[in-house]
Parts: sequence; C-alpha cells; structure tokens
Amino acid sequence: FIYEGTHQRPDIDLKTFEPLNYWFAKDQNSVFSSGRPIPGADASSFKMASCGSSEVFSEDKNRCYWYEHAVPCDCAPRHEGMF
Repeated sequence: FIYEGTHQRPDIDLKTFEPLNYWFAKDQNSVFSSGRPIPGADASSFKMASCGSSEVFSEDKNRCYWYEHAVPCDCAPRHEGMF
C-alpha cells in the first residue's frame, strides 16, 4: 500500500507509482501534487518542466503546471498566489 502519513491511499496504484520529486508523483492513472490528484493531468506524458526554472514546474502533452495549477508554457517565474 501507499501511505500519506498514517492514511492508506487506495487510489494510488502501487505497481506503477513513481515519485518525481518532493512535490510530484504519478501512477499509471493520475498525477499528484502534494498528495492531491491534478485534474486533467496526463500521467503518461507528465514530467518535470523542460525549462527547469523550479522544482514546482511540470508539464504534460497538454499544458504546463505550477504546483497543481495550469499555467502558460512560457517558463516565466511564478510567485506564491500569482500564476
């Protein structure tokens, strides 16, 4: 099983679970930011952002993300509360 703290996470597939860094993980079905699923994220193409400007930028074949928020794929700096 996968656990978040002391809580079991039956929504995560153990066989395909892959931590990407401190903030992001994925399995064959979903992508997670800080343990929460990112709605609409494509698990098969999800990766850390190619611009590499921060460990909280990521991307999939459809969009880019700052934490779990969809943002323009312009690699512009983002600040808390601004995305």
